[in-house]
Amino acid sequence: MQLLKATTALVSITSVFAGQCSSAESALWIGNMEFTTILTQCAVKAMGGDQATANCLKNAYEDKLGDACAACFGQTVKCGTVNCAVLCADDAGDAACLACTKEKGCDDGLDACTGFSQGPPKPLPADANNRNDGKSSVSLFSVTASFIGVAVAAVL
Repeated sequence: MQLLKATTALVSITSVFAGQCSSAESALWIGNMEFTTILTQCAVKAMGGDQATANCLKNAYEDKLGDACAACFGQTVKCGTVNCAVLCADDAGDAACLACTKEKGCDDGLDACTGFSQGPPKPLPADANNRNDGKSSVSLFSVTASFIGVAVAAVL
């Protein structure tokens, strides 16, 4: 029953907020690892809360990110926190975490809310920081998991 409530809430939110971000706003996150870092910091600071995450992100980008667009990212963080806390607590880049956020609709919810199908780069998986070749393993996958693991770890 709890899962049904969370899923229903996400569906109704994305229906109300569909296409909330402009092209100028999307330029802030598409291919931008700095956006991922700031959003992760906001999610941790907000302990996975949607409104606090959105407010933090909006403040970080001042007049470049509107309330409605920032709310999309806040809702995505909350979706992952509610639905995937256990799987994402240790590593937001973990395959199980990415699969969970996708399965629970967090990724599609963000796409619908923002109006863009490409999110910011996900953070490096925990083991990527130990690479010996000096190369980054950043890729564009699930935006939701980018922020959830760290926020959930702070909550737990």
